[in-house]
Amino acid sequence: MSQSLSIEAFQFRIQGLAVPVGLVIDDLTLGGTSANIETDPFGITLQQEGTMTALISESALAAFLRTKMSMVSDLRVTLAEDRLTIEATIRLIVELSGTAVAQLVIDDGQRILVVLESVEPAPLKSLLESQIAGFNPVFDAQDLPFHVRLTSLAIADGRIVLEGLARP
Repeated sequence: MSQSLSIEAFQFRIQGLAVPVGLVIDDLTLGGTSANIETDPFGITLQQEGTMTALISESALAAFLRTKMSMVSDLRVTLAEDRLTIEATIRLIVELSGTAVAQLVIDDGQRILVVLESVEPAPLKSLLESQIAGFNPVFDAQDLPFHVRLTSLAIADGRIVLEGLARP
């Protein structure tokens, strides 16, 4: 039997949320005022706009990229100074080591895309572009169990900080 519960103010914290593409969000906080909870099936309906903050660590992003970049080994990810840096060895006929620097950008308030800025050595650029095209976006807000419009993304101290507005 379903019950509807009214909430005046709330803050939910979820840790280790694995979204369908395989990325794990280390910590997600949803807060706001005025919501209803349905007990069966379980659901939350916001009556007013709320806030969302999500943290994704270097290790979580590296684990995701390892599963998506089949030709890459020895993958190392660094999140610093608003950039994503990937150092890896790519197996072709021979092994080539390289470094890619990319930005993470919000697309249409819904998705996070990896956008390459530079690749060294240069011959690896087209290969990395095709690998990235195969898994972009790395995050899609539509995969969350509530409606969110992403408003900001910051990279610092080994993590990505996403902020957004949760919509009724």
